[in-house]
Amino acid sequence: MKCVLSSDGYCKAVLHACRWPDKEVIGLLLGSIDKNQIVIRDAIPLFHSQTLSMMLEAALLQVEKYCESVESVRIVGCYFANSNLSDDRVNVVATRLAERIASHYQNACVLAIDNKSIGDEEVSLPAKAYLWDPHQSMLKSTSDVQLAEGTKAALSSYMDSAVYTAICDFDDHFDDLSKDWTNTGIFLTNTGNKNLL
Repeated sequence: MKCVLSSDGYCKAVLHACRWPDKEVIGLLLGSIDKNQIVIRDAIPLFHSQTLSMMLEAALLQVEKYCESVESVRIVGCYFANSNLSDDRVNVVATRLAERIASHYQNACVLAIDNKSIGDEEVSLPAKAYLWDPHQSMLKSTSDVQLAEGTKAALSSYMDSAVYTAICDFDDHFDDLSKDWTNTGIFLTNTGNKNLL
């Protein structure tokens, strides 16, 4: 199965990791699943602090409700970035989330953001992708990942204009309910540019 990443979905995930470079971050990937590919259209930042099950459940309920209001979008996976730059292990919470998502939709994608490689021009994709294998109940690495055209340039522009400082996750939302965890319009507001798949 192939993972196709839109500019918005990928950039939001990476910018969430950039907003909290010294913390473990986790979020959800939204999109659709066709027969041979998972198309990731958006990302919802969840947490930058310790993930508590009660808070995760509340966040999942809100994201599921949000997906019902957006045409042809559902939770298709999750992303994470570890707090330690040398730690490239798959996050336990991400593994459990992938298993839960796959139990509802048969497939799930996990994107591991590599903080060391963000901004490195030599690295084509500063992340590793994993797919849930339902037969072995585990995540398996995949190299079949397609990044939407123009995504690296968009990410560079967002980094230069410090869009990551405006990213809001559920931790922020739970502290101040006026903060928009969907980050709707964040790229329009901060750069005047919109890149969708």
